[in-house]
Amino acid sequence: MNAMQNVTIPYERQSEPETGRTCGSACLSMVYRSLGKEIPQMQIWPSIAKPNRAGNLASTTHLMAQDALTRGFSAIAVQVRYPLQALRICRNSGIRAILNHRLQQDAPTGHYTVMVDLDDKNVVLRMKDDNDSAEPAASSVAAFNLLRLSQFRDDPAAAGAERARKTIDAFAATLSHFPSAMPQMLVAIDYSLIKPRQIVIAGKKDSPGTKAILREVHRHFLSDTILLLADGAEGQKYLGDKNEAIRAMSMVDGKSAAYVCENFTCKAPVTDPKALSELLTR
Repeated sequence: MNAMQNVTIPYERQSEPETGRTCGSACLSMVYRSLGKEIPQMQIWPSIAKPNRAGNLASTTHLMAQDALTRGFSAIAVQVRYPLQALRICRNSGIRAILNHRLQQDAPTGHYTVMVDLDDKNVVLRMKDDNDSAEPAASSVAAFNLLRLSQFRDDPAAAGAERARKTIDAFAATLSHFPSAMPQMLVAIDYSLIKPRQIVIAGKKDSPGTKAILREVHRHFLSDTILLLADGAEGQKYLGDKNEAIRAMSMVDGKSAAYVCENFTCKAPVTDPKALSELLTR
């Protein structure tokens, strides 16, 4: 019996995402709310903050446990040899678990997250970071990738563009108050506001003509553009099933050709890299 199945851990963003050091107070606030007690992060932060090795105030594990105790909850801070076994006990017993772990192997400091569930190999964490640090937040990467992937389809909204916009909207408060905390999400917003451009190269992948066109494309900075290959084989068939316009694209007089499009409304195809350069610089 998994007792955590009946537990809802509400998400709450860090009160100071630009510093990345208030994750502990955010986790405690989420846990307290799941137990029926509303305690704002800013009431928690002063009692758990302590200067770290760099001299910056940061959440501290033993002080987090102490804060829970002073508020009438049972709490313990442990470092265990077999973490999955300990987390499994927490899950099966409905015990809230806050983990201190490193987001990257070489990260100088840890990060606090709340466990939602786990299986034999994976631990599900309530993270949803709103801070693009050296490693961008998963939501920022997902929003940008969904917008790009939506350009492969006849119906961008159904293909993920609408979900990307909902993801962006979920971080509206952070973007309004601390836009510098989420530079990768700002890239996604910028991409959502432009007219997306596609370049489809019709030709065999390893042919000299295709390679020459690719070299010309790569000479230009095209952040608003997706690049596709219509190879006349299985790859084009797969893309054509998702977007009818790609299905009809083919080489011109036996030569590899480039189709430059906006929302798959395309200009006349070109086979000469110089002619392609002129289209891309207009």
